[in-house]
Amino acid sequence: LRCFALAVKGGRALTRGKAGVISASRGVAILRAAPAPVRPRQVHGPMFRQIFGSRLQHPDAEVRRQAVADLEGDDPRLIEIALADASDAVRLEAVRRATEPGALASALQRPSLPARIREEVLDRLTSVLCKPVADEQDEAQRVECVEQLNEPLLLRARLTGADSPRLRASALARTDDQQQLAQVAAGDPSGRLRLAALERVTEEGALETIAREARNRDKGVARAARERVEGMRAARERLAEGERLCEQIERLAQSALEAADEAAFQHLEQRFAKWSTAVAGNEDLQQRYERHRDALQQRLLSRAALRR
Repeated sequence: LRCFALAVKGGRALTRGKAGVISASRGVAILRAAPAPVRPRQVHGPMFRQIFGSRLQHPDAEVRRQAVADLEGDDPRLIEIALADASDAVRLEAVRRATEPGALASALQRPSLPARIREEVLDRLTSVLCKPVADEQDEAQRVECVEQLNEPLLLRARLTGADSPRLRASALARTDDQQQLAQVAAGDPSGRLRLAALERVTEEGALETIAREARNRDKGVARAARERVEGMRAARERLAEGERLCEQIERLAQSALEAADEAAFQHLEQRFAKWSTAVAGNEDLQQRYERHRDALQQRLLSRAALRR
């Protein structure tokens, strides 16, 4: 406490200060502190907005970037700045500040968005969508946002890391990329999503990835993937066997007939009957074999008639 005067008379102390006269007693001075000064309350009124807005329009890009950094994440001006500012640094700052998935998604639909900024918007939107959901309403809004997007695989792939199973399911439903489906089938925390992804995998290489990577997480998924790989290999072998049978009957039908050819023909017939039962529905090979078989039968009948 700063005092302007201190008088002492007959052992009595009298104190005066900015806060006024406090009290006096013999040999004791009792001081009372002045009330703390009241700071003026900051009010973001029209004047503040005018000054702050002028910073967003400042000719110096660095000043604009700093002004953008002070904006709230849900400020609608962020997306407009990301779309229209002349400086890439300012635009990128605006994208990185934005937290509204709907606004970011709408920015992706703008054809005027440069490729580099689009990539940043995509990264930011993915990051926002993949954060833990606050409640059911928040989750529903994010799912709706994903369902309305018409973006390529890039976004849908990244969303497989989303916290919400509903969001991951929504993203997964919109991709046919085999490696992405394999990644979900092998490693998604949700067993339901792992199975759903596995059902949509059709490529042998992707199934091999699942069989290898899922064996420590989900033995059922790994086993199912392995069985499908084995089934594909068996189907390939059956197809190759059909090709071999067709080639053999074709050579036999076009060769000079010998006594042993009739027995060879009967053996081919038995093999083909067994093969056609295993691969019912392969009409091309079926017709090819039957065409050469009919020609061979006709030749065998003609030769038998000549022998009589």
